[in-house]
Amino acid sequence: MKEIADFMLLGSMILAGTFVSGCENGQKSHEIEPEYVTMSVKPAPLEITESPMSKAETNNSGLYGVYIQDYATSQYYMFWLTDDLSASTIKLVKDREYRIGVTYFPKGKEEIYHEGNVYGSPFYGTVFQPELGVQYYGSDPGLMMIGFSAQRYDKKSYKIQTNAWCQIERYAGGVQVKASEDGDINVALVSMMWGLEVSASNLEKGKIHIYSSRNTNNSYAAVKANDGYSYDLTPETPFGYWELEMFETPYVWFDVDWYYENMRIDYEDESGRITNLYEKEFVVKRHTKYSIHIDVQDVLDNINGVVKAHVTEDAWKSTNLGSATGEI
Repeated sequence: MKEIADFMLLGSMILAGTFVSGCENGQKSHEIEPEYVTMSVKPAPLEITESPMSKAETNNSGLYGVYIQDYATSQYYMFWLTDDLSASTIKLVKDREYRIGVTYFPKGKEEIYHEGNVYGSPFYGTVFQPELGVQYYGSDPGLMMIGFSAQRYDKKSYKIQTNAWCQIERYAGGVQVKASEDGDINVALVSMMWGLEVSASNLEKGKIHIYSSRNTNNSYAAVKANDGYSYDLTPETPFGYWELEMFETPYVWFDVDWYYENMRIDYEDESGRITNLYEKEFVVKRHTKYSIHIDVQDVLDNINGVVKAHVTEDAWKSTNLGSATGEI
């Protein structure tokens, strides 16, 4: 998997002139427009590091979201959804500090739901629906619509409970800059994926459902009603491994690379009755795989038992999240 992709923001300063307006009576009033720095955004070649995750390449299907906050006021300043970072420049007020965030989907134009040039989550919300290629300036908090999971092309809802645990590959990164002089600004884009491996023993009939229980996905029935994601095991396929987009993209300029995830594992018998086998809140770190084994018969025999969990972390090696054995 690609560990880090560097993106370069090439900055060049221009001086905006003073705007002078004249009145008919001969009096003059002066409104001084701020000096601006314009920055062109150009991606450097992706640097790929092999790992157990899939390998993506730059192509014409890439989709970028760029958003900027004023550091002093924490107000949102600009948002830009584009498939070509070199298509335009970004205008920043000279000598102000900004936080620049970038998110990148290597196959976003193919995989993310869209109608015309308006794309789904994480680029869509009830307040703000940006159009591909258009830059939006303003302090509306709706401009920051890139924090949650992507909406795949076959999902009609932009809502969180529908799109949690999607498998669309994603990168993100951020940097704090002062727009004071010409120069290059490097933004490191890192993988926003994590791995989940689940195996089941003694699964002789029925099936197992594995899903995120965030928001209103508090049962398998709710997941189905929300058109959410569920990953299933059966007697024929008692093992699964999935690479999932992180539910909330961490604010990587604060060096935060984790968030809390809620997982439920349910058993559905041949009559359709659902029994919860496992439920846990745990910390998910990006670029880390978590493994869990379920002994179905033991858990069903001791359904009131407490599951023991032991977590170790070693990036992209098998990590034991717990063993559902029905032990007290």
